Amino acid sequence: MFSSKIAVYDRMKSAGAVPNSESYCRIMEAYIKIKDYEKAFTLFQEFKSKKINSSPFSARIYRILCESLGKMGRAFEALEFFRDMTKKGIMEEDASVYTSLICSFASIQEVKVAEELFREAEGKKILRDHEVFLKLVLMYVEERLMERTLEIVKAMENAKIWVSDCIFCAIVNGFSKKRGLRAAAKVYEELISQGCEPGQVTCASIINVYCRNGVFRNGKKRI
Repeated sequence: MFSSKIAVYDRMKSAGAVPNSESYCRIMEAYIKIKDYEKAFTLFQEFKSKKINSSPFSARIYRILCESLGKMGRAFEALEFFRDMTKKGIMEEDASVYTSLICSFASIQEVKVAEELFREAEGKKILRDHEVFLKLVLMYVEERLMERTLEIVKAMENAKIWVSDCIFCAIVNGFSKKRGLRAAAKVYEELISQGCEPGQVTCASIINVYCRNGVFRNGKKRI
């Protein structure tokens, strides 16, 4: 569907049609959907060079720009645009932008910036997307900051967001790889005691941990 939309846009442009701000916005969105972030960014540059009045679509266009830059590994540029556009009142500090920025910085292990953005968004009570919490957990595992993965669980509980099986498993596997089997078993039981519910993926991981640790008989009641 998105490829077809792009094809129609290209044919109309070849025929001499002049795109307006809405056209640029919708085609940039289409490129984001097919993960062609370079092309979305190129369209933004073209759009800016033409100095088109973009008032009704400015926020969406800059939101797409921030996501594109983040996915391209240019997170600091995305953050600079975000700060500048919010000061000018063009962009709002909404959940989708924070989600994109936090995930971008977490992916490149920029712990300090990712945490600052997370605290900002947490204070505004706007984060609901599990992807943000998972990305932060994976960042902490990569950086061997294992205790902070448990702080993410606490933040989710405070926001009344359920800890998904994927996040639960990422923490257990992270402790297993970075701290060893006994640490993984201990954190699993700690999270269970806090009310977290393991799904199929987490159960498979912890069974493996207990078996390799030689304590499956003691731990199977926890599964």
